[in-house]
Amino acid sequence: MANSDSDIVEVDRSRDASSRFEDVVVALDSSISMRAHDYEPSRFDAAKSALKRFVDVRLTTSPMDRVGVVVFYGYALPITRPTSSKELIVNLVSKLKVLGEATNLGDALIAASNMFDDTRIQGFTKRILVITDGTFNQGPDPATAALYAASRGIRIDFVTLGKLEGNDLEVIEGCTSQTGGVHINAEDTQKLLSHVASIADRRPQNL
Repeated sequence: MANSDSDIVEVDRSRDASSRFEDVVVALDSSISMRAHDYEPSRFDAAKSALKRFVDVRLTTSPMDRVGVVVFYGYALPITRPTSSKELIVNLVSKLKVLGEATNLGDALIAASNMFDDTRIQGFTKRILVITDGTFNQGPDPATAALYAASRGIRIDFVTLGKLEGNDLEVIEGCTSQTGGVHINAEDTQKLLSHVASIADRRPQNL
C-alpha cells in the first residue's frame, strides 16, 4: 500500500501545467502616476482590487499555492513572502498607499525574486506578476533583473494600465521573452479585474 500511495502523489504532482503548484509574488506599482483617475476609482485602487481578486481566486482554486506581495516606486518594499493565508494578504493590501516618485522596476524584480523559498518541494513553479502603468525610470536595468529571475526559474508576467510608451513596451518585452512570460494591457478597471482573475485561474492557454 505504501508504494501505491507514493505513486498517487507522484501522479498528482506531474499533472499538466494548468494544475501545477505555484508560488507567485505580485509586484504592485505604487508610484504617483498610479493616482490617475482614468480607472475607477483610481489606477492604484483598481490595481489593489485586482490583486485581491487574484489572491481570492488563486488560493480558492489552488489552496496549495502561495502568494506574496512587493510594492515599488523609487524603491522596492517587500510586504509579505508567499503565503497561503488569504486573510493576511488581503488585510495587508487594503492598507497599501501610493508611496512616491519614480518607478524602479529593476529593484522590484530583484526583490520579488528573492522572496521565493527555494526549499519548496519539487513540482512547484515560480512566477512574478507585475501590475504597473509603466514609465520605468529608476534603478538597475530591468533586463538584467529579469535574467536574474530567469536563472532562478522564475517566470515574469505583466498586466499594465494606461497607454504605455514604446520604451516601456521594449522593457516589458525583454523581461517576458527572457522568462517565458506574457504581457496583457487592461483598458479599464473591469478588464483589469478580468485579466488578473484569468491569470489566477490559469484560464488563458498561454498562462
